[in-house]
Amino acid sequence: MRKFALAVVAMIAMTFTIGCDGSGSLTLDANQWFASPDYTRAEFESLVKGKTAEEVIALVGRPDSTLDHSPTTDDWVYSYLTTDPVTGKADRTTHLYFEDGKADWIMAF
Repeated sequence: MRKFALAVVAMIAMTFTIGCDGSGSLTLDANQWFASPDYTRAEFESLVKGKTAEEVIALVGRPDSTLDHSPTTDDWVYSYLTTDPVTGKADRTTHLYFEDGKADWIMAF
């Protein structure tokens, strides 16, 4: 029982040590909270371009939110789904724009 308790204490200590920046405070990076992005921007765009909403959902899942810009344009917003090609870090948001019912283009930040 004592070995188990020591192992638990060691795991807790390692968890806090890994997340600390040396100042004693816990540093939080969005990339630690979300799974690694699944696609580069180019991969995502080539995967979904020209697809219907149903096809996109089957491929990458439902968006985190949606916006209606006009009767013919929808904007689906995904979080941390793509990677910035310059920095290699996760994009906070990837917008997938639908024109006339088909995925047309993306914009990521």
